[in-house]
Amino acid sequence: MLTGAGMSAESGIPTFRDAMTGLWSRFDPAELASEDGFRAQPQRVWQWYQERRDGVRRAQPNAGHLALAALDQRHPAC
Repeated sequence: MLTGAGMSAESGIPTFRDAMTGLWSRFDPAELASEDGFRAQPQRVWQWYQERRDGVRRAQPNAGHLALAALDQRHPAC
């Protein structure tokens, strides 16, 4: 099943491109998601990604995730 980035936003995982709350509205992708940014400040980049991983680990499935899991259980061939 393919979903958009917003699927996990309800669980507190920020999207990248949302104009108001997206990560790139608050952070410069050239600094955090490019080779040049990494070479300039590797510790900053590593820390930023570690914080994102920690947030994903703390997140809980939302109603949309549970609905997709239930659909998969009922129709595993879909």
